[in-house]
Amino acid sequence: MKTDFRPTGVPLIRIAGMANHEVTLDGCNYLDPEKVQKKWNHFRLDAGDVLVSSSASLDKVCVVGKEAVGAIPYTGIIRFKSKGFLDLRYFQYFAKTECFKEQISANKTGTTIKHFGSTHLKKMLIPIPPMEEQYRLVEKLEKIFNQIDKAEKAYKELLGPLYDHLCQLCLEKAIRGKLVPQLEREPEADIIGEQPKDIPFNAPRKWKWVKLSNVATLLNGRAYSKSELLSKAPGRVPVLRVGNFFTNSSWYYSDLKLEPNKYCDNNDLLFAWSASFGPKIWNGGRCIYHYHIWKVLCSEYVDKEWLYFWLLSMAEKLKNTSGRGSTMIHITKKETEQTPLALPPIEEQRRIVRTIKSLFRYFDDIISVK
Repeated sequence: MKTDFRPTGVPLIRIAGMANHEVTLDGCNYLDPEKVQKKWNHFRLDAGDVLVSSSASLDKVCVVGKEAVGAIPYTGIIRFKSKGFLDLRYFQYFAKTECFKEQISANKTGTTIKHFGSTHLKKMLIPIPPMEEQYRLVEKLEKIFNQIDKAEKAYKELLGPLYDHLCQLCLEKAIRGKLVPQLEREPEADIIGEQPKDIPFNAPRKWKWVKLSNVATLLNGRAYSKSELLSKAPGRVPVLRVGNFFTNSSWYYSDLKLEPNKYCDNNDLLFAWSASFGPKIWNGGRCIYHYHIWKVLCSEYVDKEWLYFWLLSMAEKLKNTSGRGSTMIHITKKETEQTPLALPPIEEQRRIVRTIKSLFRYFDDIISVK
């Protein structure tokens, strides 16, 4: 039949067109209308016909709708028409049951490509209720599947917001000392510098209020003129801009020789502070980080991963409370350094990090369930 294919003409339905409830023309070939009229006209599909795949993919069942009326099913697809005592909608649902699939499995043949045909179908059994009962069963099933479709749609729409909410709730509890228990054996956090004046909440007894600048140093990146941003070439170093920090895969490069603190490398903690906001523990190799990104150097009093999660929890708050500019919102280094931070003992910081990672993996598993 391959030699009969044409660029246009009568659609020849393939397995690819059986992915949904109704048959589509996805992946179809086309046949000469005159040849179809002479040789294969009796194979033309009518609205309401049920198609079942009978070769290779044996689990495809769908109904013929407007799009496929007049088309012809390819080899490996069986068309079912009713003789009057079977509602084809009822048969379509039955053909998706384990009862039908088990009969197919028992009758299929072939070593490389499994298949079944009309002779095998004659051996298969189908329970046929009275027509009125078939109609009632179909009506009930359609209502149930309608509700399932609505529930799946609502579930998918909620997944993103739900995941974000769970993560933010987890981080909020973490920075307030409500995620893990405080242990008596762990010493209090050290008092570092002058305590901030405005304390946003009551921290656990062993925690100490500090300014961000007391436990970390924010290093400015380098501003670039357009002429300094070059294409990729041997010896040139990637320039990490805010766009690359989040989504943009288009990079610029530099051949400038800069002081060491203008470069970042794997495992460095960075923070984007203009237009888009947020921290990242970098894992993209040696780069020059742009002016709109800070490199965050942690003191001995703070665990890098704990500070990453603290910055992650605070990114939106810093933007909303300290944001400047109308076109491109940014936050200032000076104000960010003065941000109050409730500092747990270092061992508790590490326990918090382990718990957050475990919970985030659990949240990932929740949203990946189909």
